[in-house]
Amino acid sequence: MLKFAPIAALGLLPFLTPPAHACREVVVWSAVLAPSPKAPAAGTAAIDFDFAHPGATVTVDAKALENVQAIELHVARSFSDHTGPAVLTVYDAKDGPLPASLTRQVTPADLHPQASAKVRTFADLVQAVLDGRAYVTVVPKTTTSAAAPQATLTGFIGMHKVVTYDDSAGELHDSALHHKAQKA
Repeated sequence: MLKFAPIAALGLLPFLTPPAHACREVVVWSAVLAPSPKAPAAGTAAIDFDFAHPGATVTVDAKALENVQAIELHVARSFSDHTGPAVLTVYDAKDGPLPASLTRQVTPADLHPQASAKVRTFADLVQAVLDGRAYVTVVPKTTTSAAAPQATLTGFIGMHKVVTYDDSAGELHDSALHHKAQKA
C-alpha cells in the first residue's frame, strides 16, 4: 500500500494523485519473466512498496512455472553490468510447494546486504528498484533430464503507468478519459 506523504519527496506525486474525475493513473513496478528478452513470457512479478514503513509486498504469478528451486530479487552491479547478487529470496523450495500465485511480505530483516551491488540497506534496495537496476530471477531445480532442461527466467523490474477508470456515469464522467483508460 503506497502512502502519499513520502512519495512527494520522490517526485512521483503527479503520477499517484487521483485527479478530480473518475479516471486515475497509478504507478506499479513489475517484471515479465522469460528465459530471454525475445521469448514469450512465462510469468510475472510485481513489487509494491509501503513508503511509510520499510518493507514491500512481492507478488509472483507462477501458474506456468514448474520445478522451481528459488525466486530471488537481484540487483545489477551497474547499468553496464547486468549480473548481480541476490539481495532477497522471495521463495525457496525448502519452504514447500510453489503456489500458483505467491505473495510475500518482505522487510529489512529479509535483505541480504551486498556491497558489490551497492545495496546495504532496504532504502538502497528501494533506490535500486527506482533506478531500474533490480530484476527477478526464477532459478530452476537441477534436473538430470537433458530432454527437458528448464531455463532460468529473469525480468527487470520497471515502472509502469496504469490508467484505471470508474465507469460510473455522472457529472465526473469524461468520455475522452474513458477512451484513454480503455486503450491503456
